[in-house]
Amino acid sequence: MASVPEIDWFDWHRRYENPMSRASRRLRAVQRVLRTSIDQVTPGPFTAISLCAGQGHDILGVLADHPRRADASVTFVELDPRNVERALATARALEIPNARGIVGDAGTSDLFTGLLPASLVILAGFVVHISEGDFGRLIGALPQFCMPGSIVVWNRGRRGLTRRFERRARQRFTEAGFEPAQLGVEPDREFGVHAERFTGITQPLQTGVRLFTFSASPRRPSHWIRLKRMTVRSISSARSLRSRRARPL
Repeated sequence: MASVPEIDWFDWHRRYENPMSRASRRLRAVQRVLRTSIDQVTPGPFTAISLCAGQGHDILGVLADHPRRADASVTFVELDPRNVERALATARALEIPNARGIVGDAGTSDLFTGLLPASLVILAGFVVHISEGDFGRLIGALPQFCMPGSIVVWNRGRRGLTRRFERRARQRFTEAGFEPAQLGVEPDREFGVHAERFTGITQPLQTGVRLFTFSASPRRPSHWIRLKRMTVRSISSARSLRSRRARPL
């Protein structure tokens, strides 16, 4: 079986050019929650950190016209240096003064030395590309990322068994010292965007820890790529079986 070509995560962002694409609709859903989250962050200067940030469209699109744009210090953590460069260029074009990029694997705890804790932690767009066990491990580490009152915004599109995933994730958040943030916005029913408020005690960063492994690659394709492969194989097998049955004896 031919391998799935590796995704170019820089070109992937072109789908935002179509305002009706699924990616654009998900982006708007995340931005609605981010906007209200920033409204509720403690007054004065605040820090935001985005994991697997891509080109930072979510937070930059909110800060572009938000009255607290000058209060925000935003860090983009992203493996593709082209995406980091684009995010920082966009921040400059929008005159968002305090933005920086870290090129590296957001799944390694060492990368966050000196960056934490943050007032706003963004886990948007990539949760579908990590295992449920890895997401649980990341949630368990979030007290190292947050100060009391910090908000974590995360999403995973509601397909397949995602509602059960959400229930289990919420339990992990509760165990880690979080409660649902009451933002007063309509719950998103398509893209599963959530906000959690940290009510626990900040923990020191543990270095040398693998938090998660991003799995959208030829060797470990994402869940949806694997599902698509299984569907194609099932259809091919069914067609082959019908063809054999239709042959005259």
